[in-house]
Amino acid sequence: MAVETIWAGLRPSSIDDAPILGATGIDGLVVANRAPSQRHLLAPVTAAAIEALVAGGAAPPTARPFGLDRFSRAASHGRELEQAETVR
Repeated sequence: MAVETIWAGLRPSSIDDAPILGATGIDGLVVANRAPSQRHLLAPVTAAAIEALVAGGAAPPTARPFGLDRFSRAASHGRELEQAETVR
């Protein structure tokens, strides 16, 4: 058989391939993982966002869409869609 694809998975990413920035819910633990294709370009803005979060206690508005909570919002939205489909 021919090799179709090779993937090692050594670099963390997210399901939506967007960076994960912000607090984790564990006291003092903040994450800033890479943005897959723009990691070098986004490094300065990522550093500024994490600095603002750590020093000021809140992520800037530009970083908020990239928090971990977006995955729980997406999951709850998916459940709402499933329920709506069942009602029809």
